Amino acid sequence: MIELPKRFKLDVESKTTNLVPLIVIDDTFYFSTNKVYLENNYEAMLKNIGSITESIDVEKKIFKISSLKIEFFNSDYIDPPNNTPLSVRLFNPSIMNKKLDVYYKSQSAQSLDDCLKVYSGYVKDVQENLHTLEINCEDRTEMILDQKLPIRRTPISDDLPEKRRDVPIPIAYGVLDRAALIYNSLTEIDANKHYVAIADDFPIKSCSSPKVFLDNSYCNISKSPEFFQSLKESTVYKGLNKNQYIDSEDESHLGEDNSIIFETQYDVSFLDMNQFYPDGSPVSANIVEVLQKSDVAFKDASYSLKWDYSPTYVEQNGLPEGDPNEGFAVCPVRPHTDIQGLNPSNNFYYTYFMPSSDFEGFPQIQRDNQDWLWDMNQYFYGGNILGNQVFFDIRSLNMISAETIETFPSQNILNVMPHIDENQDDIEFKSRIGITYSIDSKINFGDYEISPLPSSNIVNFRTEISFMCGTRGIEHLILDDTPITGYSYQDTDGDSFVDIEHHHSAKSTVQWWGTDDISNRGIEIGNRYYSSNYGYSTFQAEGKALEYLKFNSLKVHKQAILKGFDNFKLYAKVEGRVDNIYGRYTGEALSASSSTASATTETPSNSEGSSSGGGGGY
Repeated sequence: MIELPKRFKLDVESKTTNLVPLIVIDDTFYFSTNKVYLENNYEAMLKNIGSITESIDVEKKIFKISSLKIEFFNSDYIDPPNNTPLSVRLFNPSIMNKKLDVYYKSQSAQSLDDCLKVYSGYVKDVQENLHTLEINCEDRTEMILDQKLPIRRTPISDDLPEKRRDVPIPIAYGVLDRAALIYNSLTEIDANKHYVAIADDFPIKSCSSPKVFLDNSYCNISKSPEFFQSLKESTVYKGLNKNQYIDSEDESHLGEDNSIIFETQYDVSFLDMNQFYPDGSPVSANIVEVLQKSDVAFKDASYSLKWDYSPTYVEQNGLPEGDPNEGFAVCPVRPHTDIQGLNPSNNFYYTYFMPSSDFEGFPQIQRDNQDWLWDMNQYFYGGNILGNQVFFDIRSLNMISAETIETFPSQNILNVMPHIDENQDDIEFKSRIGITYSIDSKINFGDYEISPLPSSNIVNFRTEISFMCGTRGIEHLILDDTPITGYSYQDTDGDSFVDIEHHHSAKSTVQWWGTDDISNRGIEIGNRYYSSNYGYSTFQAEGKALEYLKFNSLKVHKQAILKGFDNFKLYAKVEGRVDNIYGRYTGEALSASSSTASATTETPSNSEGSSSGGGGGY
């Protein structure tokens, strides 16, 4: 609420009120509609004052700055000893960006303090006409908000590495998966020096899961470097037994609230005088173990079939019209949003992979049944009784190509550790890759002999799926062996053979495999594998088909040790600053309403903010 000056309040409450506008520019120029003396001479050159406008839309979070247009008579301004036009006088010196105040004077005012100030802004533009002069003003909003952030920067101190000095301190609002971390101070823990890294120098809710940024890739820093620990024992790094960082969950955390602490690096000449690094973390030796988990995106997929009809079958039944005795055909495989396969999609997850074609060029029995065969399928059509098989040889090749959404660094990869005994060879090792997944499928086992039941003479009836990154096999999944009990055996087509189908789900935990190509983003899912001796081969399992393959989840895990930690940019997962209005963190849910409809705001609980490169407040 505006507090009125005492004289002004009494005057406006009286029966007769006389209000006169006063304009003061930079405490140098004084104008009114009439000649007025009030500690200064106010020249009667004011022609008109426009309305003062500003607007706030709380719902859309838009604020329009207040502005004001004032019109003057462009006549001579009394400026002894020479009178000059107002348009000349106002630019000698210039009034641009100078302060302008608007007051209203009541009848008994004796000083400017008795007047009501109704506007304070800055001159933004001056327009001159033949007889008038127009001044446009705005309030201080632009001057306050239009600042080059950051305001705060890290200390210029010998405590910090030179490249970490005088660096902008970020502003962290909202929930951020990758907020910038910067070194801000030095501390000592267990007699070792450590750098304190922060995401903001104002209070924030949390700061966790630090990452390095290298080669346009983000990788999580493993807190406990288990991969490194499994390699180091006979190397110069054998003494490095500590975690790679300290955060607010650790008792030894002595830094600022919600900071992350990293050990300083030993001088590179340390090993010239010592056999191995003393107790510390890998970071102290300027190396760091990192881990990345990435979803994948669909790229392409295909289903290929090679067949050779059984001579016995052809002799007894002849070839279906248009079918060659032997052949090869390919059709696309696509994810579909529906289990009927009517709506193709490009989404990898929660979709139904199946052939997306009318099977043109395939054998007639394939076109009729729309079977998606896997591996060798001699017994799928006709079972295992000699002479009943439709095909002498029929085998498929299925390939689903995807790629990781995240990239992984191709540089600074450590793959050799110096042996602690300089007379011994250095220890070479590979980075690691693995996957986790959750898969649903519907499997059709084709024709089985009805009698005897429930057993079968056929062995090795199963669906095998290979996961590869390049030529590196990273998972071999067997969806199911030949079903023996617990299934409903039916002869649906009256051909005296059982048609068996059932649903199958599979999940996995990560198993690690060494790789020389850790930055390769490509993932192939199918029924072929690679060996250095024979190249690519398909699995030799028999007699099954998939109606669909559905990936509920699939993550590619990559793990490596990087060198040159002191040069990496650092990031972390952050829940940002407190909102001063509601006393909450900006990542938390809020629904606040008032009697004004436009003042209703809603912030979802998983809202994402942004981390500017700016400073810690203003």
